[in-house]
Formats: sequence, C-alpha cells, structure tokens
Amino acid sequence: MTKAKRSGAGGASDVDFEENLKRLQDIVAGLSEGKLPLREALSDYEEGMRLVKDSRRMLKESKAKVEKLNRLAGRLESFEPVNNEGQ
Repeated sequence: MTKAKRSGAGGASDVDFEENLKRLQDIVAGLSEGKLPLREALSDYEEGMRLVKDSRRMLKESKAKVEKLNRLAGRLESFEPVNNEGQ
C-alpha cells in the first residue's frame, strides 16, 4: 500500500487533506474486511493514526488562517463548525 511522502522541515506533508482522507478511507476499508495479515493490519493502523494526526493539524491550521483573515478584514468572527447531521 502506498504511503504519504514526507519532506521538508518539521515533517511537512507532500499530500493534501483530501489525499489523506482518501487514504484513510482505503485503510478503514482494508481493516474492516478483516483479511489482512496481522503485521500489515498493524502497519496500516499506525499509518492511519499518523494520517488522522496530520489531518487534524491541517484542519487546525486552516481554522486559524480563516480566523486571521476574518480579523484582518475587520470582521472578527469566531469559526464554528457546521453541523450537517440533520440534513
């Protein structure tokens, strides 16, 4: 299975959020089937946990950037996540 490439200072990722999400979906599907050898399943699980951590970091950075842009634009607005569960 292909793993995300890493480069640059601080382990910056060459992949974007959407690629992380797609890879996570692939990992979950593979683990859900229950057909992977234990070693491969553990490796995929570890990769998935790294992707979750990276994705959370990307979301946090994006949120901070949006809030900064709003402040710079003179529209100090708190960012609240959209809840689409009821739709």
